[in-house]
Amino acid sequence: MVGMILETFTFMLSAFGQNNSAIDSLENVLRTAEEDTAKVICLNALSSQYNRISDYKISVQYAELALELAMALDYKKGITKSYDNIGKGHLFQGNYPEALDNYFASLEVKEEIGDKEGMVNTTINIGGLYQCEGNFQDARKYFNDARALAKEIGVKRQIWEIYNHLTTLESNAGNFARALEHNKM
Repeated sequence: MVGMILETFTFMLSAFGQNNSAIDSLENVLRTAEEDTAKVICLNALSSQYNRISDYKISVQYAELALELAMALDYKKGITKSYDNIGKGHLFQGNYPEALDNYFASLEVKEEIGDKEGMVNTTINIGGLYQCEGNFQDARKYFNDARALAKEIGVKRQIWEIYNHLTTLESNAGNFARALEHNKM
């Protein structure tokens, strides 16, 4: 319950452009937090906030602390969120191999716990990372995998997002007819 309140509070502050206020509030919560899942959520929320203000090194540090505690608690949702945050921090620093390692680690745990929507999101991230590298073949594979799973579970927002990624991918690869096909979806 405390975790859900923290996530809602953090979202509300960041939605209104109050990243520094959110960071200050979360750091105050962290000072007295017990070693439990709420602390993992707080650490990951701090990681997300530092990511929003482009302080990726600090973002990764908080996510690594969250990962360590989540693993000690065997808190799978916290483990996946930590891996995703670490991956995102490395992605934005241009450290693609580290980002991929963390995204694949997150995907593995999501598969283990059956978090299909989370699998869609992480698979999209993997496709996007390959696209950033110019590896269109692997990007296409992961976007198509994500699309198939998204259709299976009926998450329309992600399906739309995947088609946008595929449109951009095919356009960047010079496959304009395929880009147009995806754009019509």
